[in-house]
Amino acid sequence: MSRRIPSWPEPHTLMRRLDLHARNRPDAVAFRFLRDAAFATEDLTYAGLRGRALAVAQALRARHSEGSRVLLVLPPGLDYIAGFLGCLYAGAIAVPVYPPRRNRLLDRVVSIAADSGARFVLASTEVRREIEARIAPLLPSDVTWLLPEGEPGAPVDWHLPYCDARTPAFLQYTSGSTAEPRGVVVTHGGLEHNIGLMAQAFALTADQVLGVSWLPPFHDLGLIGNLLASVHHGVPEVLMAPHTFLGDPLFWLRAITHFRATSSAAPNSAYELCASRATPADLAVLDLSTWKTAFNGAEPILPSTLERFVRTFGPSGFSAQAWCPGYGLAEATLGVSAQRQGLGAVVQAFDRGELGRHRACPVDPAAENAVRLAGSGGILGGQRVVIADPDTSRTCPPDTVGEIWVSGPSVARGYWGKPELTREVFHARLADTGEGPFLRTGDLGFLNDGQLYVTGRRKDLIILGGVNYYPQDIELTVRAAHPALHDSAGAAFSVIGADGETLAVVHEINLNHRRFDAAEVVAALRRAVSEEYQLAVTHCALVRFASLPKTSSGKVQRHRCCELFLSGGLDAFHTTGGDAHAATALVAPTGPLPLPVGEFARLHAGIARILGVAPAELDPDRPLTQQGLSSLAAVELQGYCEAEFALRLEYEDFFEPWTVRRLAGLIAEKRARG
Repeated sequence: MSRRIPSWPEPHTLMRRLDLHARNRPDAVAFRFLRDAAFATEDLTYAGLRGRALAVAQALRARHSEGSRVLLVLPPGLDYIAGFLGCLYAGAIAVPVYPPRRNRLLDRVVSIAADSGARFVLASTEVRREIEARIAPLLPSDVTWLLPEGEPGAPVDWHLPYCDARTPAFLQYTSGSTAEPRGVVVTHGGLEHNIGLMAQAFALTADQVLGVSWLPPFHDLGLIGNLLASVHHGVPEVLMAPHTFLGDPLFWLRAITHFRATSSAAPNSAYELCASRATPADLAVLDLSTWKTAFNGAEPILPSTLERFVRTFGPSGFSAQAWCPGYGLAEATLGVSAQRQGLGAVVQAFDRGELGRHRACPVDPAAENAVRLAGSGGILGGQRVVIADPDTSRTCPPDTVGEIWVSGPSVARGYWGKPELTREVFHARLADTGEGPFLRTGDLGFLNDGQLYVTGRRKDLIILGGVNYYPQDIELTVRAAHPALHDSAGAAFSVIGADGETLAVVHEINLNHRRFDAAEVVAALRRAVSEEYQLAVTHCALVRFASLPKTSSGKVQRHRCCELFLSGGLDAFHTTGGDAHAATALVAPTGPLPLPVGEFARLHAGIARILGVAPAELDPDRPLTQQGLSSLAAVELQGYCEAEFALRLEYEDFFEPWTVRRLAGLIAEKRARG
């Protein structure tokens, strides 16, 4: 039975804020969801949003859901935000998950459902049919399915459930191991505190802000930084599906132009993609002069990307002062640091050799050993960040690289159902002062002149395209990809180069396969990683058995593997990917070609560019999924085939066994039909 209290102490909750907006501005638009390229929208007012959220809450409350976990298996859109808020109104704990696509991500739904103990699933009829057809026996037998429409007719005088600052609002599952999922317990107080801090940093006010977002609502930046922040501030937000952006990245910027938006956020890779895809025709129709807050986060921020974006879109009105780089993580609710609105990014050069020795020494950018880093802004108010030695837990001296530790009201309560891991990660104390508790982020960095610089990930977390991946997951997938890799060790890590962050895999060949086809093994592991994660293995090395560096307990030392890989110090049979490594021999197409040789070569070279490999490494007769096709590359390939050859295929089709030759054949068939 829920309790009703006469008044709510600060901080307010999102439900109270939405109640206020719905009462004072019932007909004002809260969210607009873009439906097509003509900027037609489906709009939802504050009164409409509250009504739809209460309909979901009514359905949950009628089934005694207070405190229960609710899986939100909904696509991006208005149903999603109404469903999420409906959970809050009911006193339930929302658990956002990616909607499964075909056979993908179903195991993740199962693992999160089991870890969270979810009793309810909020899903469309179509998604429910997909899940029940494949994994229903693996879900709890007493799970209750609810539609996002809820139960219309909820009473206006709704009795809100009791909650305080430490009451869980939702569980944010990071993109980690499906065998050991980690649900971050985000509280109502943490949401209020963190969203308020970001509002101060970005100078957000309801009368001058309009946001545009394509970010997935299943992760913290899209959910908290856009959807929930919009409800909190009472500012309108224009939404589009992530696949809309991936299919046409410049549509994001056209939407900012069309709606005269002042705020939008994205990972570094999105800005790089837009700069690389922009044409004179695109630039001619863009006006980005209203864009005052361009948040850049969720992965390493590259100075080269910031500068290229300004060079490309400066003539269209984008100002370098709009950059607001930031750093955050789900365990801190969202934001830890951010550059204040209007100041622009801070880029500083440091001595590369000294950074390798964990010392941050500023140097002239023209110095021979200089490496430029983009700052992630100042620490958001009300929080404390210390740089600690990750091995001794002692405070690091100034300008020393160490682990980033955070304390403050924004830090989450811990991991759901994992008390020991929570104590380890969320309750650290400084050995030299006894201060604490601190959140150990697992990220390495340093403070310099008021800026936080993030230099790496102590926990080996891999972030590609704004999504987090745990290396042990990728390593397990690689190990099972080919018999020559079974029962041997490997390491997955990211490599940052001129084009950003890419995935590298080093793996031992087991003793039972002294004779093996290196190209076959590489193709198998690339295919497995592409199909499981939609990631491209750009760099790969196959090494001798028991040659990888390991700890005394037998764990592979990933950072040492990375160092040896980059320096050429591995005992490798075969390496591929990158200018510094040996390329496989050119695989020439055999048999007659469906297109003229010159045109076939153009198609072949274009696909190689998209996959990030040399044309000599792209086999025209092997499926592209075996040669590093990632989800982002599939979207780019879709646009390339349509723009260059008038060949229209659906995004999902590219994960079928398409080859360069088969695509060329389709182009020839289309022309023959006229």
